Amino acid sequence: MDEKENKIMDKSEETTTTEPTDKQRGPQFIPRLLGQKVLCRMVDGRPLNATLAGFNPYEILFDLGNNKRMLIFKHAISSIEFVESNRDRGGSGPLR
Repeated sequence: MDEKENKIMDKSEETTTTEPTDKQRGPQFIPRLLGQKVLCRMVDGRPLNATLAGFNPYEILFDLGNNKRMLIFKHAISSIEFVESNRDRGGSGPLR
């Protein structure tokens, strides 16, 4: 094997990992809703009025009040409705 073939093999064996950029991730809306009252509509149409208490990549935790919490998988949620406040908007303009 000559030097040229060695260089080609070395380059193909290299692996790199990079963090996704903000453009790749897209806008993050759920962190802005933490602690807010929301209306969550499930895929089957049932509404859930609760406070958004936490989330991870696959689940959302809702606080129902009276020391009750409900953990729901994101794929079971159709939509989340909320009232936009000035705190979320940064004063005026669309939700960023």
